[in-house]
Amino acid sequence: MDVLYFIKAEHESVRSALEGFRSAHGVTDRREKFSALKQLLSVHLKLEENYLYPELSGMFAGSELVIDVALAGHSILARNLDAIDKLLHKPLAAQDGIAKKEEALFELVVKHIDSQEHELMPRIRELIATGAREELGFVLLDAKEELMGSAEPVSAAPDKVKSASSDRSSSGKAAAKVAGKRRA
Repeated sequence: MDVLYFIKAEHESVRSALEGFRSAHGVTDRREKFSALKQLLSVHLKLEENYLYPELSGMFAGSELVIDVALAGHSILARNLDAIDKLLHKPLAAQDGIAKKEEALFELVVKHIDSQEHELMPRIRELIATGAREELGFVLLDAKEELMGSAEPVSAAPDKVKSASSDRSSSGKAAAKVAGKRRA
């Protein structure tokens, strides 16, 4: 699966979960829909941080800045998700400020998706050969399945992304990372 299709499908899933949460009614429904959104977003961010961004590191002029900005956005998203999660588990009367936090979350997610689809994805299309994009897409798909099935919590925004090697062959770092996990 081409990584560009994977990313686009991820974005559609996130948009759908975001709209599901936005239209949820009642305390239980809102908590359940938010929990699903939080897990989906957390996994999406983790995939980018651990697989996509390291693959792109050093690939084009300014890539480090693009990645640093994206990681800063991930950190803000993660904090916002945690804040909303805490508020949703309080009584309704104690959920002061939740509407503003939810609106900020919606704006952050839309900005993240737009930035990737209009700035990053065209660069990926231009700089990564089709075969390597397909391999990276399968690596992300496998990693997503592993993360979604794991019992450990998925955290967002590590302190930094390790630099990618300059080797852009079909045996990229992301593929090696997943292959190493399978052997373990």
